[in-house]
Amino acid sequence: MNTKFSASELNKLKTVLTVSIAGIIIGILFANIAFGFTFYRVVKGALIGFLITSISSWVELFYFQKKLIRLNFSAELLLRTIFYIVLITFTTLTVVVIHESLEDEMTLSDALLGSDVADFISTDFTYIFIFAIAGSLIINFTWQISRMLGKGVLTNVILGRYRRPAIEKKVFMFLDLKSSTMLAEKLDPYSYSRLLQEFFNDITDPVINHSGQIYQYVGDEVVLMWNADDGIKNNNCVNCFRSILSNISRKQEQYLNHFAFVPEFKAGIHIGDAVVTEVGELKKEIVYHGDVLNTASRIQSECNKLGVSLLISNDVAKALNNDESIQLKSEGKILLKGKEKEVELFSVQFTGGMI
Repeated sequence: MNTKFSASELNKLKTVLTVSIAGIIIGILFANIAFGFTFYRVVKGALIGFLITSISSWVELFYFQKKLIRLNFSAELLLRTIFYIVLITFTTLTVVVIHESLEDEMTLSDALLGSDVADFISTDFTYIFIFAIAGSLIINFTWQISRMLGKGVLTNVILGRYRRPAIEKKVFMFLDLKSSTMLAEKLDPYSYSRLLQEFFNDITDPVINHSGQIYQYVGDEVVLMWNADDGIKNNNCVNCFRSILSNISRKQEQYLNHFAFVPEFKAGIHIGDAVVTEVGELKKEIVYHGDVLNTASRIQSECNKLGVSLLISNDVAKALNNDESIQLKSEGKILLKGKEKEVELFSVQFTGGMI
């Protein structure tokens, strides 16, 4: 049976591979810098580095990201640290015991209880343990901060890439829950917050699968963005909306059980130049400015008036690739709020099923 991975899963597997290769290199360097060069230290350092980083990154991406999502930052960091302590201790001792067992031709239990392993625990293991724990804390803290800021933001802030404003061509989608005011009144604050969390979590895979990024959460609204080429390629910006529809439809029973409500949403999409820059002293953030964002937001606000779920600008419609499963209907030229010129808008319907 063929196993087909989603774009999200492939992205995670690539991360695991990258981190594992880095772990091998770090393991070899640390072992030989700290304890001197020997062939067996190269092998053990590489093996320990690979096992720790591959296992930890796999658990982080395929388990912790979903299971620990409701914990606060401190609790999440504590649980991860405990996991790393256990993993590092078990992995290091296992590799050393197996090495001693093979070298001295004895059973694993005899090697574990032998003097060589005892000497290792009382000497070298202390340095390895301290280095590994310090490294895991730094990596985890950086990982958590990076996730909170968004993809690429921490790297760009460190490199100072957007200290000076730059112009980039982007596709923006403003995605908003329908009847959010009614829901906020109907549900208690905690349940309403849980609903938003659930909904925002459920759009993540479609966004990743269609090469997008989550730029901002604003109340019950989320702003998605693409580099222009990525957004138009395979009609990603439009197909992302279709994929979100499909994902929410598959989980409608879960929403009904938890909230007695299945989220409905509307979106507006526009393409154009945006100025990107780093702002803030007390809180650093990379932000986008420009007419493209204002227009995308105004397009989304027209959805209720026209009775449609997805509206795109004429610029997006002209850029999209031909696809029979995507039906565009002109809604005419509309004077958007705050605009001086009318913009032709197109509603989007999907045929041939969801993705």
